[in-house]
Amino acid sequence: ATGNISVNVAPGYYTEVCPITIPQNCALMGDNLRNVFIQPSVASSDMFYMTNGSYVWGVTVRNYTGNAFSYNPATPSQNVFVSPYIQNLTSSTTTGTAVYVDGDLVSSISTKAFIVGFFTIINRGGIGIRLVNSAYSQSVNIYTIACDIGVKVESGSFITLNGSDCSIGNYGLV
Repeated sequence: ATGNISVNVAPGYYTEVCPITIPQNCALMGDNLRNVFIQPSVASSDMFYMTNGSYVWGVTVRNYTGNAFSYNPATPSQNVFVSPYIQNLTSSTTTGTAVYVDGDLVSSISTKAFIVGFFTIINRGGIGIRLVNSAYSQSVNIYTIACDIGVKVESGSFITLNGSDCSIGNYGLV
């Protein structure tokens, strides 16, 4: 896929060689999060690298121990002016991090942000959302369940968190 393309994912169980980079201004659109399940072939792999204007909707990510959604650590000079958007998702795993935003993995003039909405994160012993190095996230309706840490914000980062809940885990907000 290249710019301005939507990739539609039919119902099913997908084991993929990860990470998968969602190209600039492209969308990965699952049929819906109740019938599209994606997991990495190697559990410790990151799953999706997001880029300028990328979008993911309607999937369940599972059985990973790396990061489900993040910037690519190999491209720290990429410009991101339209924040990646992930929406209407479920995560089910152990010890992984659903959303990892590192502000140092994009150019200094980038937004350093992810927009996250309607995401249920059941990462037993893992982290729901983690922001580091002046990263930002506007997150709405985020539900972390059984995570060691629901939301962790550090080193100059900040989050706008609305209509969300952290339950069962060890720490809700750090």
